[in-house]
Amino acid sequence: MGLVIQIGPKDTFNIAERRFRLIEAFPETNTAHIQELGEEPLLVSYEKWTKISGSIALRLTQVSSRFSVKVDIEAPQTIPIWRNGKSWVEREDVALLAPVPIMHLESGLETVQQYGRVAFGSMAWERFDALSAMLQGRPCQVFIYASHGQPAPVPHVTWVATYLRWVESRNGAHRDGLKYRPKSTFNDPSDNLGHWAIFWEVTDLRKLEPAERIPMDRFRGLDQKKNYLKTFRPEGPVLVEPL
Repeated sequence: MGLVIQIGPKDTFNIAERRFRLIEAFPETNTAHIQELGEEPLLVSYEKWTKISGSIALRLTQVSSRFSVKVDIEAPQTIPIWRNGKSWVEREDVALLAPVPIMHLESGLETVQQYGRVAFGSMAWERFDALSAMLQGRPCQVFIYASHGQPAPVPHVTWVATYLRWVESRNGAHRDGLKYRPKSTFNDPSDNLGHWAIFWEVTDLRKLEPAERIPMDRFRGLDQKKNYLKTFRPEGPVLVEPL
C-alpha cells in the first residue's frame, strides 16, 4: 500500500507535476473515473492497480458515493504527492521571484484550470538549473511581478504560484507543444518556436487581492545582506529568501 488519500467532487491531487481529479465513482462496481487534467479519464478499480506511468499506479480502497472515494497512490518516495495544493512540504529556504507579462498570467489561469499547470519561457537556464539542484524534486514558492502592463509607480508582487520544474526546449518549443503554454502566446510564433532555452512550469497560479500584494522591499536575494529597494523591478528570474 502506498499513500491513501480521500478525494471528493472539488478535490484535486498531484503526483509530481501531474494533476488529477475525480470525475465520478460507481459504488455498485467499486470503480471510478479519475482524470489527469487534459487527458482522457481512467477507469480505476478496487481490485487491481491502474498503472499511470513507470512505477506510479492508482487503486481504490473505498467508494463511499458517486463523488467520494479513497485512492491508494503507489509511487517511489522521491516523487512528491499532494492534495489541493496544500499538503506538499515546500523547500523553505529558497523561493523564486520572476517577472511574467500580465497577458500570459491572465491567460495562464485558464491553462492551469484545464491542465493543472502552465509553462513560461525563459533564457535563464542556469538560474533554473541551480534552483533544481537545491530543490531536489521539491516545490517552492513563486512570487510574480506582472510585467508589460500599465506600470505602477511602486512595483509589487501581484501573483503567486507553486514552482514544479523546468524542461529544456526542443528547437525553442516546449516538448509538449502548446499544451501547457498560455493561449496568449499562440499569436506570436517566436514565443513557441526558436526563442526560449527552457520552460518553467508552475501550478496553483493565483492573483493576489489588493490587500495581499507584496512590496518589493520585503524580498532579499538569496545569500544577500540587504532587501531590495521598494522600486526594484526584476528583469528576469531571481532566487530569493522565502517569506
